[in-house]
Amino acid sequence: MVTDLSNIDVFFNDLHQPQRPESIETCVERIRSAARDANITTEPLDIRAVVAELFKLKIEEADLGRDVCGFLEKAGCDWQMYINIRASDGRKRFVIARELGHFVFYRDKYIADASLKPTSLVFRYDETDPIERQATDFALALMLPKNVFMAYIERSCITIEKLSYIFGVSTSVVTCRAAKLGCLLFLN
Repeated sequence: MVTDLSNIDVFFNDLHQPQRPESIETCVERIRSAARDANITTEPLDIRAVVAELFKLKIEEADLGRDVCGFLEKAGCDWQMYINIRASDGRKRFVIARELGHFVFYRDKYIADASLKPTSLVFRYDETDPIERQATDFALALMLPKNVFMAYIERSCITIEKLSYIFGVSTSVVTCRAAKLGCLLFLN
């Protein structure tokens, strides 16, 4: 389990380069397993506790205007997430997961080039930017695990709105996950 940032490389088997060979699914399962071990709620995932307790990252809510949902920043030795206070709770939870994806997969890149800041400019699944795509895919897998998500779909008679409530994310996030898993047509 990650107890501070000094041993995060051990947590990820020292695989912290931008092209991490570890799959998103493996990474997500390791985080969710560590969350269970730390008695953090996983259904729905208490993403704020994961970020604070497992990764020791600070989350600050601030008015970031209309176009920015959140960003990750390194100040000295500390990392901090800034989340737009204007966003809905479901959106905030997803943005936190997405910024965690930036941290997990790309923190070294941001350290090397201080002018870079990972951002979440309005929710979108950006097929053209591999960094943004990976952060989104990570957040989708972390917040809506495939096996749990599909179990709800297989029960039928479930709506996007119900899934949004169950997972504590916005309906657009549920729609994106369903589309990625090829099961959008099965939702009422």
